[in-house]
Amino acid sequence: MVAWLAEKVTGKPYAELISEMIWQKMDAEADGLILVSREGAPGAHGLINTTLRDLARYGMLFTGNWNMMAKEKVTPDSLIRKIQQEGHPAIYNAGMIKPKIDAYMGEPTAFETRQWDFVLKDGDFGKSSFHGQTLYISPSKNLVVASFATGKEYDTWAFARAIATSLP
Repeated sequence: MVAWLAEKVTGKPYAELISEMIWQKMDAEADGLILVSREGAPGAHGLINTTLRDLARYGMLFTGNWNMMAKEKVTPDSLIRKIQQEGHPAIYNAGMIKPKIDAYMGEPTAFETRQWDFVLKDGDFGKSSFHGQTLYISPSKNLVVASFATGKEYDTWAFARAIATSLP
């Protein structure tokens, strides 16, 4: 619905909006491919096929080093703060996914928010995709760890977390 609304308001296809608002600004090396349903509904909840390097570039948009990847700021600081602070721990704690993500992380996660699968107490956050593909972002450390995989687990988050906690 969000994608269709954006298309109606702007008069542009969703893929073109993503290209103009994000992909072109982050100097992506390759096109991102947006999946659509049989009815032509774009996958606005994710479902963008990309290269690993472009996934990492996207992640960098959520750090203070965004300017290494983009011509202009794409992700407002206010959005990053909302991701880090505006979850619903009570709902998250009552859900079925928290124990699984906590096990992958090796520590308790605080909540999920705004399409991100977890947020940690220090403000790091991450997202998963199908079969072990992950994106881990530590805004305070300007760190992004992107991974592609073909397994069913998301153990790369634990490796990313170990890197993040080892940095000053």
